[in-house]
Amino acid sequence: MTDSGTRVERAGQPAARPADLSGVLLDRMSRACRPNLFDVVADPQLLIALILANLTSPVLWELGERIAARREPGAPGPSLDDVMLGIQSYTDQHLFHISPLGVAETWGLLDLDEERERLGKAVVDYAVGEIVENLHARADLGTLTTRQDIFAIIDSGRFPEYHYSNIDIIRAYPRLLGRRKHRPIGVTTCADEAVLMASLCAVLHGARVADTLILGAPVHYTVLISHAGEACWLNGKHEAFTENGWRRFVANQDSAGIQRAVDTRMACDRIIAPMGACVIPDAWSAIPRPELDTVCTRLDDFFTTTLDWVAAIRGHPPRFIENPLTGFDWDRLDTPSDALSARALLRGLAREYPGSIFEAALYAARDLGVARPEVYLRAGARGHLVRARAARVTTIEDALDVLRRIDGNRSAVACSHCIALPDEVLKFDTGDSVDRAFLLCTIAALATALPGDLRNQREILITPDGAFVRLGPTCIRMNDLATGRIPANPIQHIAASG
Repeated sequence: MTDSGTRVERAGQPAARPADLSGVLLDRMSRACRPNLFDVVADPQLLIALILANLTSPVLWELGERIAARREPGAPGPSLDDVMLGIQSYTDQHLFHISPLGVAETWGLLDLDEERERLGKAVVDYAVGEIVENLHARADLGTLTTRQDIFAIIDSGRFPEYHYSNIDIIRAYPRLLGRRKHRPIGVTTCADEAVLMASLCAVLHGARVADTLILGAPVHYTVLISHAGEACWLNGKHEAFTENGWRRFVANQDSAGIQRAVDTRMACDRIIAPMGACVIPDAWSAIPRPELDTVCTRLDDFFTTTLDWVAAIRGHPPRFIENPLTGFDWDRLDTPSDALSARALLRGLAREYPGSIFEAALYAARDLGVARPEVYLRAGARGHLVRARAARVTTIEDALDVLRRIDGNRSAVACSHCIALPDEVLKFDTGDSVDRAFLLCTIAALATALPGDLRNQREILITPDGAFVRLGPTCIRMNDLATGRIPANPIQHIAASG
């Protein structure tokens, strides 16, 4: 980046197939950019896409180095237990877990009817029902805090805009926390924590990416990783059990007692693995039958009994759906040695398996080198903050005033080939010229008071020196918001007409 925060790196060749990406797959890539709670209920593997996206960020590898540096000098190579307990300890000390009301105050409220229209009534109503049941259980036990009480919000037809973030966005949150003595390095939800701890395990070579299982339900997600005869279950950033530690914890319990010990920590209605997911209530599995049998055995071995949801899988075998990654060599995901090689690997895999989690991971990372970068405009247009700003825009000058009020000129993300979405630019109050270009282009699309030729003829042009936005006949340079000529030879052209 230059001093003004403009990007100088070329986006590179498209990572996946070109403009023939189908509407269904475009929807999936759009959800991968910034998946909310309901997106992940509909498509559980978006959490795996976030794990892979994290591997492409230098921030993740830097955190891995910090955790590794805490080991005693000259200590032998760490076991899986050592790696996972080190990750859990570090994240517990340095991450802030956001409450439901904190989410609402930060990002706003989703309209549940809009979510039903977008994802289907069954998906949204199931998730809300599970969460309401959990809230009632907490209230009955006297453990529901005022920051968790969202009954009134749900009764009004709204829901906190829980979305799950890549590591760059997690690291941007402290900008919102002001000056404080012990400012965290990031802000997370339980799903973020499961994803981040699995990502850190991968860069610390504690286990293969394929050894990751995310266990949970819309209410709460956890991660279990097993490798080479060791296993560790991380129940958010506050609690971790090695296999031996869990056996000691439940040593005097019968099967019913062990089930209660698990139930007090999580409900589990889905098992999410890199190869696919198994959704127990819907009785379907993209994890092939032999691999699902192996997963169930892993769970029996760790928890020392057959839990009721594992018994449900065995007693009522799911419908196995086609999995295009059957036979994939998952060892290929363990070859990267840094963020750059991880990105190169995922770009190659996205070309091999278009529409897969590998391609979704690039969108989750907000990589500008994806096949259809205009998807970021689609994803960004769902943001509450940008929609609210656009509702007050009646002229181009109004739209430019929104950009003028943004204080920072550097992107919230660490990679020069990635972007922050419009709501993130507005909330974190910073963005470089490319981030601002996507913000302006999104505002123009949403501002219904603008003339049709401006709204329907939009494009972003990225050059080595920054970015430009063309709205109808007007071309605006993002570095200084001056109007001028359309650049002759942009290194990337993102059309957003219509």
